[in-house]
Amino acid sequence: MHDMQFRRLAAGLAAIMACAACTSVPVGNSDQPGSARMGGPQKGQMQMTDQTRTPGDVVSGEGRLVAGVECPVIRTQDGGLYAIAGGIARGDLPPFETRVRFGGTVLDSSFCMQGTPLQIDRLESLAE
Repeated sequence: MHDMQFRRLAAGLAAIMACAACTSVPVGNSDQPGSARMGGPQKGQMQMTDQTRTPGDVVSGEGRLVAGVECPVIRTQDGGLYAIAGGIARGDLPPFETRVRFGGTVLDSSFCMQGTPLQIDRLESLAE
């Protein structure tokens, strides 16, 4: 293969790979308890964060503690998804699938990759 043909082939492959990296990937791939998709978006849909919350907002509510992509998350009955990004050690969390009442402050950013990131101020387990 000539040098010019190789360069064209390499440039074409790089463009294809760059295009593939821009596609959306659905969150979760399981309907098992504790999965990120349980009760959330349907297959092929993306999980969105609550765009109405801004850093510094104080939020509270009730929901179910579930496993997230990087951080534990609380899924509320109205579809809200709050990532536990700080304020409580993972070892101090109740087991996944526990109903909880929570309160916290919205953070600017986190490594949690889904949900509205919260600095947890209050977290308590609720009876089923």
